[in-house]
Amino acid sequence: MRRHPAGFTLLEILVVMALVAVVAAVMATRIGNSSTVVLRASGRVVESELEFAAQRAMATGRAQRWVVDLDGQRFRIEEHAEPRDAPGPIDGPIDLAPPLPDASYGPIEHDRYGRWHELDEITIGIDEVIIAGESQMSGEVGIAFSPDGGADPATIWLLDPDSRELDIEVTGFTGEIRVGQVVRRE
Repeated sequence: MRRHPAGFTLLEILVVMALVAVVAAVMATRIGNSSTVVLRASGRVVESELEFAAQRAMATGRAQRWVVDLDGQRFRIEEHAEPRDAPGPIDGPIDLAPPLPDASYGPIEHDRYGRWHELDEITIGIDEVIIAGESQMSGEVGIAFSPDGGADPATIWLLDPDSRELDIEVTGFTGEIRVGQVVRRE
């Protein structure tokens, strides 16, 4: 009976090392992409909020807007106020000045969408909103959706702690909403 010497052959050691390298490479890419996944998931949340506002505007026939408080990192959906009733009989002098447009909005009466709320992932921030080429990085900003399907042309930038950013674009004429690619901020 022939005895095998104790230990491993060089070929066995190389195969095990190759397997360890493959597993390590797979795990490294998954760990590196985990924050990207969180950023994209937050982008989908914002996209769904914008889609809801756009669809609600068309369904109700009243303008809606998605309002974000950049300082408080919170957002909600507001609805254009009801048009005023026809004026009653005129007593006294007539004011011939044109009426000011009624651009008042108020929160919609809906559990989640009408109240201020935040992204589920607190590490992701709404960094900047650009409406019609004008950048806003603080205060309240509203992106309006009209009943005919149009919208304010806008770009919303989300930022994660690792300086990765994601853009969500709202096309002005069509109201189409598109989530871009995650890129590293330079």
